[in-house]
Amino acid sequence: MKTIRSSRAVDDAARKLCTVAREKREFSGISLDDISTIVVDVGEYTPGAGDAPACSCVVQ
Repeated sequence: MKTIRSSRAVDDAARKLCTVAREKREFSGISLDDISTIVVDVGEYTPGAGDAPACSCVVQ
């Protein structure tokens, strides 16, 4: 499991995680089917403001 910080967009974080997964597969002999990448962007949430938390996922 890898945590990527300082990404301004879900797509950027997904690209970074996919790069890490690809490198791990290439250098450790793990097959491509054994690696999954999931990015969850919870955004900013202020309790009591009436907003629902922003949440989206990218699965590779």
